[in-house]
Amino acid sequence: MIVIVAKQAKELVPVPWSLACRKPLVVQLIVLTASLCGTARGEPPKPLRVRAELSRSPYYVKQSILFQVSVIAQGERPSVVTPRIMDADVIPIGTDLKQVSSSGIGRLVFETNRFISRYRIVPRRAGVLKIPAISARLGDRSGMSEPISIPIENVPQVGRPESFLGGVGSFEVTSEVSPASVRIGQVLDFRIRVTGPAALGMAQPPEIRRLPQLAPGLRIEPEPVEFVAEPPSRLFRYRLRPTRAGQLVIPPVAISAFEPTLRRYFTKVSPSVAVRVVDVPRFDPSSLDYKPLPRPVSRWPKLLRAVALGVLLLIIGLGTALGLRRFNRLRRSRLAAHRRLTRLLEELGTTLTASETARRLTEGLGEYLFLTRSRPRGVLTPEEARHGIALATRNDELGAQAEQLIARCDQAQYSVEGPSTEELLDEAKSLFDALGRIPDHEARGTGKEWRAFEKPREAAETANP
Repeated sequence: MIVIVAKQAKELVPVPWSLACRKPLVVQLIVLTASLCGTARGEPPKPLRVRAELSRSPYYVKQSILFQVSVIAQGERPSVVTPRIMDADVIPIGTDLKQVSSSGIGRLVFETNRFISRYRIVPRRAGVLKIPAISARLGDRSGMSEPISIPIENVPQVGRPESFLGGVGSFEVTSEVSPASVRIGQVLDFRIRVTGPAALGMAQPPEIRRLPQLAPGLRIEPEPVEFVAEPPSRLFRYRLRPTRAGQLVIPPVAISAFEPTLRRYFTKVSPSVAVRVVDVPRFDPSSLDYKPLPRPVSRWPKLLRAVALGVLLLIIGLGTALGLRRFNRLRRSRLAAHRRLTRLLEELGTTLTASETARRLTEGLGEYLFLTRSRPRGVLTPEEARHGIALATRNDELGAQAEQLIARCDQAQYSVEGPSTEELLDEAKSLFDALGRIPDHEARGTGKEWRAFEKPREAAETANP
């Protein structure tokens, strides 16, 4: 056979078939062309070969029956639907892969594998157990296994020991306790672990309260059972509370199961464990140190001190506020009084008579004392002028100067010969300028003299309208 290969355009070269098969690319093209030709002819895809198998009989209730599904396919693993079986529990336990055949042409390799899915089937009641057909799918290819029906038996009543917990199959048992040393009344954690296929059917914990070797002063409280499906295991836990001191030994615990292949019961025991129980130290009254009881701390002293401090701070604050208010009021009164004196000097002139000028000056100085010392308005004598100005300014020289000015004003009003208008204005200007230069701290004054003329202004104004 000769294959014609085109090396260049418009040039065909005949090549022997034996040489053409040595080219890997040519082989792949031939295989691909053959597969496409088969598809083009409309041939349906071949179904998958699915096979279901069970472990050997006999089968009993709560026995772990191994169930295996095998699918023959190439390439990736087919998807297998987990079976649903009435009156039985199905537990997946893993997958496997086994090569069936392998072939190749050049670098192109074709492999056929057996894809295995394994399950545990645990029947819940006796009778006929029907396992439906198991379906598998890979792309557009699918397949199903044949349905299976098997008889399920109850474990025999004859020869069943009291330590039988319902398990069927092989198992191992271990035990442990923690802590290894406790005080009287402290809780111990005692655990019995069963591993193996028989653990799937052991739902009830062993009754260790009935063990005659246990100490009479031991309190036992079972706890919930912990179960693991794969690998099968059950953990039985107990809370132990010893009430006597000494060496406590928890004896071996017997657990029985049924062996389906031998059709008989067998028993295994857990190892014994020892616990050291320490007595609680005895109470020694002589070790007590009797001290007088501390007096209860009353909250009233602290509360009273806090209230007193608050009242004191409030009084200080109010006093400070009132003092500042009074000081500002007096300062404003003094400034207003000085402004009136200054305005009075501006209003007075040399055109007025000495008697009129003296009267106006006496009234102005009286108004000054009314504003600064709350002195009632009215006739002002030289002695009152000296006393009032000395108290308002805390300056005796200014008091004497005010006394001299009022005395000169009286002479101008009531004497035939008295000072002239110019002389009165000069003396008044000198006194009024000195009153305007008095600092605030010198004008405040303290003590009884500070209140010599003090009275409510409303009363003063009512008495001297």
